[in-house]
Amino acid sequence: MKSQIVLNRYDGGTPPAFSGYWQDIPLNVTLDLSAVLKLAGHVQIDERHELLAAKRDTVIAALSRLAEMGQIETRSGRAETMLSALDLD
Repeated sequence: MKSQIVLNRYDGGTPPAFSGYWQDIPLNVTLDLSAVLKLAGHVQIDERHELLAAKRDTVIAALSRLAEMGQIETRSGRAETMLSALDLD
């Protein structure tokens, strides 16, 4: 079964962080500098504070791969992970 991952909102900050859900568990995703550079050097967001569709699909695909490998940490009912450029390949 594929992991269902939804990114809802850009939370800002440095490094950039996003919130969403993974299998109905609240998810926080942080992009390290290499990931930001891989996504064209900056994180583009739309007026709803979401990643633009193409970039969101890239990030969700990377998160899905990490989830399938068991690489997303869950603590106290929350999931957290950091993505690097290597994760986005």
